[in-house]
Amino acid sequence: MNAFARDLKVILDERGETMISIEKNAFSGPPKLATAGPGIAKALRDELAKLKIKVAADAELRVTGRFRDVNDAESDKLAVELKVKVLDRNKRTLKEVAYGIFGPTEIALLTGANTQLPVTGDQEDRLDQLDKDLKKSRVVVKGARVYSAPKRPYSVEVLVNEAPRAAKLQEGVPFVPIDKGEIYTLRFRNDTDFEAAVLVVIDGINIFAFNEDPEPDGVEREYRVIVPPWGTAKAKGWYRSKGMSDSFQVADYAKSAASILKNTEKVGTITAAFSVCWEKGGTPPPDEKTRSATGTGFGPPIQNRYTRVERDIGAVRDVVTIRYTKD
Repeated sequence: MNAFARDLKVILDERGETMISIEKNAFSGPPKLATAGPGIAKALRDELAKLKIKVAADAELRVTGRFRDVNDAESDKLAVELKVKVLDRNKRTLKEVAYGIFGPTEIALLTGANTQLPVTGDQEDRLDQLDKDLKKSRVVVKGARVYSAPKRPYSVEVLVNEAPRAAKLQEGVPFVPIDKGEIYTLRFRNDTDFEAAVLVVIDGINIFAFNEDPEPDGVEREYRVIVPPWGTAKAKGWYRSKGMSDSFQVADYAKSAASILKNTEKVGTITAAFSVCWEKGGTPPPDEKTRSATGTGFGPPIQNRYTRVERDIGAVRDVVTIRYTKD
């Protein structure tokens, strides 16, 4: 998104423009991919804001795009292609650019995979495993718990009214039925000797995307939920500020978090990416070779206090995806 935003700034500067419009449903993909469009739009808005570029509906220029999974022509490895267009007010194409996304973690989040990625191999090994899991999922459902593969230590549960709601497989994808108006909580389990850091994305949007707390040092961070060794942790809502969150509530699209980003793609996907983490500057696990730094709307405010901690975070090991709407 950073490179994309900078390319847009060059185009705007050349035309003497200072703002751009992100089209409704700006980033869409094939039905088999997860609902990543809102997250892509949010990431672009954030990068444009850093460059002092305003996003406004009445701008002279607008941007739209599509993404799809492909095999990279050079490496023949799995990738995601993001093809974007810059249009004028009359919807004439001024520029069209394609970007490649090659990181296994990013691809897993965009495709809504259920995968267990090897941490002892290189990126090619991780991409090969992700490709295999996308073609033939190894996901395991045990009551309400969903695991990326057999005998994995990480799982996700959906709780409705604080009671676990059973998941079932539909066409190889875990599905938990949640009715409109119901409020739900996510519970993450970590059966290892190390803390786990969980990146949580709902309908393509990080649950901390609406965080209003100022950063103590002004440096923007991508927050995760920390799960203790051999323990559990919950995420109850979209974090806002000062220990308060808007609860996860299934709502009409117009009231969903994705609607804020003007995306009308199908929503209804929960994705959790698990990494091992350890105290900053501490000793990582022996096998850790790499380091990596309808819809759900806003329900009633709730307390969901998080303690801000500094951690070194390893490579993503497991990605678990659950769908909660059929259409």
